[in-house]
Amino acid sequence: MNQQRKQILQQLKDAMDKGMDSDDFYQAMRLRPVPQELLREAMRRHYASKQIKTSMTPEKESWIRETLAHIFGPSQRSLDPKHPVGAVAQTIRALLGEFREWQI
Repeated sequence: MNQQRKQILQQLKDAMDKGMDSDDFYQAMRLRPVPQELLREAMRRHYASKQIKTSMTPEKESWIRETLAHIFGPSQRSLDPKHPVGAVAQTIRALLGEFREWQI
């Protein structure tokens, strides 16, 4: 790991401790390249601290997961290789190689 990356990591870790609403965090996010693993951790901490603690029924959780999958998942036409959108999407997927789907 080079010195610049170490400095960016340390600056982002320090900013995470101050919170995502802080100016330090904003300034750290302007650095390039932003370490994605630390950004995910910062967002997880931020939203976990703001999350309202409520009980969720299995039915509600299932409904939320299905809704998110529908919103963020691929459309039917993008999955259909006979549709022009699907043909282009299939070509792009083939060119990208291994691709991890988002986990919901």
